[in-house]
Amino acid sequence: MTYSKTTDRWMAYRNEASCVKACDLCSYADYVTLLDKYACILSEEKTQQKKRIYEIFNKPVEELIKKKKLTTGIAVGLGNENSVYNFCWGYNGGKSKLTEHVLFDLASITKLFLGIIYIKLDCMKIVDIESKVGALTDLFPYISDFHIKDIMTYKVELQTDIRIETLDSKDDAIKVLYSIKGKETRFQRYSDMPALVLGELLHVVTGRSFGEWFEELIMKPLQLKETCWGKNWTNEYIFMDYSGEKWLVDGKLVEIDNVYGTVHDPKARLLTGNKNYLCGNAGLFSSIHDIGIIAQALIKGQILDMDSCKKLVRGNSWEDKSERQAYGYFCYKKFEDERQTEIPYIMSANTLAATGYTGTYLLIDFSNKCFLFIGGNRLNSRISKVVNNIKFGEKCINMETGYTSSMDYVYEKDVLRDMGSEITLVLQAICKERGE
Repeated sequence: MTYSKTTDRWMAYRNEASCVKACDLCSYADYVTLLDKYACILSEEKTQQKKRIYEIFNKPVEELIKKKKLTTGIAVGLGNENSVYNFCWGYNGGKSKLTEHVLFDLASITKLFLGIIYIKLDCMKIVDIESKVGALTDLFPYISDFHIKDIMTYKVELQTDIRIETLDSKDDAIKVLYSIKGKETRFQRYSDMPALVLGELLHVVTGRSFGEWFEELIMKPLQLKETCWGKNWTNEYIFMDYSGEKWLVDGKLVEIDNVYGTVHDPKARLLTGNKNYLCGNAGLFSSIHDIGIIAQALIKGQILDMDSCKKLVRGNSWEDKSERQAYGYFCYKKFEDERQTEIPYIMSANTLAATGYTGTYLLIDFSNKCFLFIGGNRLNSRISKVVNNIKFGEKCINMETGYTSSMDYVYEKDVLRDMGSEITLVLQAICKERGE
């Protein structure tokens, strides 16, 4: 097989959108090189492909876990419309071996699902994202003139008078949220606040919470058994164990209290209230198994139609961008700076990505109809954050503290991201050429 049709198709998908600068950074020759690079997979029968992919991933994964000690374990899930491959290495952070059924705190990947729900409800004419906040409710008086779509694409900078995580109760937090203030920004500016606001706005406007909509529109139709939030599920599932996290603040170690099976983000933890509420910015837990089901459903158009999926990536405009990234609706899209982009240039223009502080990454390419998920645990018994530390800087790996810093995980995992993205494209090429 020459795969010439595949290369032509990749080029066409690359040029679908008007984000020209990002598109031009990947050439026809790059795609040909990609096919040569993974000739070992292209030549294998389907029954042997999984073994070959595992062998390709194994060395860089083992380096992250054993040599650099940036995570306790790694799970990689990738696939397309026809196939899903899941691989696991290491442990959950505790005594349990990492498997495809262990639940990750998805952290900020939760925002992506809030975006999906809003786009779905917009299609159903339940919530119009073109609306201004004030046209739907008077509970947010200081941001009433901002459109929902602008908040979803980080074009409004939102700020509360008091940090939500410092408050004592959910009721207090909601009161502060209602008094939030905003201003337009020249560049998109990432923050947790837009998702916090729109998670609550969804509840106010529809009478149903984000979690209830997620359950109706995603969980029940897909029969997800390993996805949850809120209440204590530790008797039913094995979770990643994020205990022992440390911050290095002014040269001193500060212990972060992470309760097993409880959302890591302190704002989301407070806003869960009686643990039945799914917060907009974080709170979802899921396994690599269920993430594969969700991703496959998205690329098949089973949750959103394909035009809506591409709208999710595009956001307000292909030209919208921040100084370091470019955002669709609560997701990353391609960005012209190769050092900053969360999406490899070989993917189509209609590709989104989402990341989580705990060590999670999700990529979905709607044109090539493939996906990648990476799940790590960069928090367990590690220094996850360094603040005002002149002596050690951000590295501080086993230097006097006795603990490894996982600050570099966000960059080091990109080796797996790039490799996984390439392999998903190659697998999809095989399916297309073979007529599967």
